[in-house]
Amino acid sequence: MVNGIDAPQRTASASRLGSIAANLIALQRDSDPVSASRLALLQAERKAVEQRIEEVERGEFAVLDAESAKERVAETLGLAQEVPVDFARVRSTIEELSRDLRAKILDDTAEGGATLGNVFRGVDLLADSEAGRSVNGFYDVILDAEQSARLQEAITAILSRDFAAELTPQTRTDLSTLLTRLEDEAATVRQTMILLSRSLRHFVLSRQYEEHRRLRQLIQRCQSLAVQVSAQHRPEKSMNLELTRIGMQVRSIAALKLHNPGEGRVPTEFDRHDTDEVDFAELAAQAHECDIDFEELRSNIVASLGQAAGPVTAGQVLAEFPATQGLASIVGLMVLGAEHGIVSADATERVALDRRTVVLPTITFSPDTFEDHR
Repeated sequence: MVNGIDAPQRTASASRLGSIAANLIALQRDSDPVSASRLALLQAERKAVEQRIEEVERGEFAVLDAESAKERVAETLGLAQEVPVDFARVRSTIEELSRDLRAKILDDTAEGGATLGNVFRGVDLLADSEAGRSVNGFYDVILDAEQSARLQEAITAILSRDFAAELTPQTRTDLSTLLTRLEDEAATVRQTMILLSRSLRHFVLSRQYEEHRRLRQLIQRCQSLAVQVSAQHRPEKSMNLELTRIGMQVRSIAALKLHNPGEGRVPTEFDRHDTDEVDFAELAAQAHECDIDFEELRSNIVASLGQAAGPVTAGQVLAEFPATQGLASIVGLMVLGAEHGIVSADATERVALDRRTVVLPTITFSPDTFEDHR
């Protein structure tokens, strides 16, 4: 439609007149109930086709000039541009029909009962409607393998003609993607119809319509009572009744402000730090802090056992040899205690670090622990 406004067709094209004439002749033939006249029309068409075949065999045929060919391309694309508009109209009709069917189901009338019974029996009322048959008919034609292959072959052949080089890039693109766009439009509308049909059937089979009927009856009753009360009380009369406000906050659209993603950007540039020379002693210290030094812990346990007359606990080891790795040293002692010592969950002991105090189960190491380290 926008392309038509931007570049409207200036003249009544011969191709458009030919399309109208072909449609009228086909309508005359297909709507004729008399076999004799119908047969006469078909024989006339066959005679014309045979005559054209003979002319081609003799080489007596005229190739369409470039201007006429481009005119036909423009006419075809113009008709194709009207298809999305038609589909939008059909989609709107189907959605309106779906709402009407729901309203009929809620009505406690004979028509509503008939509609409800049809849905219960599995009748697809949307597909059986005029709009539904139109969508399914177009969808079946456009997805027919033979028909689609023939259309794609024709489009490819047209784009290979000499006059196609004179077409604008947009026209060539529209022509090459014509079949795909028609398929997408048909599939979208058909999918909408299928979803609405399923929703209507679920609305009936799940008995949701009964709840809606009941709600509708209550609303109608309230309206009837309101009419009766209005004869005795004015609408602005003050009432000793407190109503609970709804949680939704109503605001004017003018109070809304657009979010600016640029406000979240950090204007400060990142500082660049040049790489210094590697300090291997510092690297060793960092590795020492990250990894538990089990060798140091074993040596501390052995030294504590050598100074004591009997078994020692993890707390005594840490009292003699403070935790050089902080909490990591305590974790290491717990691991060694689980592997080589005796862990008593009933008794606990406190171990003081620089900034915290740790309570851990009593871990006892016997004198024969780590004999190979002595």
